[in-house]
Amino acid sequence: MKKLMKTGLLFLIIGAILAGIGIAHGGLRSVAFGSNGQPEINTTGKQVRTVGAFTKISADLAAGDITIQTGEKFQVETAGHNRQDFTATVRGGELTIRQPHNRTPLIGIFSWNTNQRIIITVPRKTKLSDITVHSQDGDVHLVDQNTQHLTIATSDGDTVLDRVQASARATLKNSDGDMTMRNSLLSQATITASDGDVDLQHTTIDHGTANLSDGDFTANSSTFQHMVKVSNSDGDNTVSGANRQDGYTVQGGDDNALFGQHKENGTLTHNTSAVNHLYLHTSDGDNVVH
Repeated sequence: MKKLMKTGLLFLIIGAILAGIGIAHGGLRSVAFGSNGQPEINTTGKQVRTVGAFTKISADLAAGDITIQTGEKFQVETAGHNRQDFTATVRGGELTIRQPHNRTPLIGIFSWNTNQRIIITVPRKTKLSDITVHSQDGDVHLVDQNTQHLTIATSDGDTVLDRVQASARATLKNSDGDMTMRNSLLSQATITASDGDVDLQHTTIDHGTANLSDGDFTANSSTFQHMVKVSNSDGDNTVSGANRQDGYTVQGGDDNALFGQHKENGTLTHNTSAVNHLYLHTSDGDNVVH
């Protein structure tokens, strides 16, 4: 028995040494299951591609974060994505990015590549007509973008908008993740959050709705033009730095506070004849406007 244990230990030591040599020579590779169900080695180095000019962006991703930012030229940078399964093309002024949703990363003994990202660079002062992003697993971040139409849908990940203007329509949908909008302007906005918070900071919503199933809605020093409705099934609605010249209606089953008015399980109103009117409703939570 002792001889057998010594032999087994010797093989373990030899295996560890060989594994170390393999890793030192680049033998540790990420693996994924392809569409045929067979394991494939990922070739996932960083790539920077200069692409043709575009005014539309359409991205459909299975995994990885995506950032759309401004820079000097039209460019797509990728890292962590398999070169064989990732496509980025420009046709008819539209940038199309695709990654199949049928690839599953394989957890290895030593590592699992989770640093997948895409960075799309749009030259400054470029006005886009449409941005559409569908992400199954990853965060979406837009910075300094000016577009007419904006559509973002994520299954598992956060959405962040920094200095983004959508002049015609904005549709944002998160199944599991938070939404943050800073210094942005969204017209005809439809915001849907199934499981996550919605946070507006110095942001303007011109016509729109926000529907939350399980999360808090907060707005700080933000503007609501024309009619904006917020409906929350399970969470608080809080508006700070609100404009008293606008109209407000708050309704909820718990505590309601509106510019010094307080009411439990009821409705409070302020300046109902105003052109701009914000409606806040929560089934299970507090409404606070101050």
